[in-house]
Amino acid sequence: MTLLYIPPIVDRNSNDILQKTDKAFFNVIDYLRINNNTKYAKGLIERVHGEFQLETIEEPSIGDIINPEDINILVRNIIAVQDKAIFVNTQKYKLSDQYEQNGMFPDYFEINKWEKVLDIIVQKYDHFYIGRMPIISKATSGLKLMLQNYFRKTR
Repeated sequence: MTLLYIPPIVDRNSNDILQKTDKAFFNVIDYLRINNNTKYAKGLIERVHGEFQLETIEEPSIGDIINPEDINILVRNIIAVQDKAIFVNTQKYKLSDQYEQNGMFPDYFEINKWEKVLDIIVQKYDHFYIGRMPIISKATSGLKLMLQNYFRKTR
């Protein structure tokens, strides 16, 4: 299955909450978008740095209510991707995975940070490819060793 990057929402603000816009409510669609983009960023990073594992998340359906443990797993996966993406500096975005039932729940600042971290990583790593070319030499009988390589000039 090929993942596609879904444009993030990184501009939530207090006006969204006051006016009750779509961005004011964190729902299953947001959760699935962030989870998809986390997997997409992981795939980009693995092309450069090798494979690594994320925690397994059971994807909710539209009618499900996302519980704090699901959010903690989602954030731990974002942190794992953030830590593995060594070519970008996203450490100024400190992410927390300490959400609990009837307690602290992420606000729009936190959710913006999750999506911003993933967006920064994707924008950078989307352009990285590791290209490997075998080193091949061409030997000619009677030439000195230093002249027996593929890169010598021909006459």
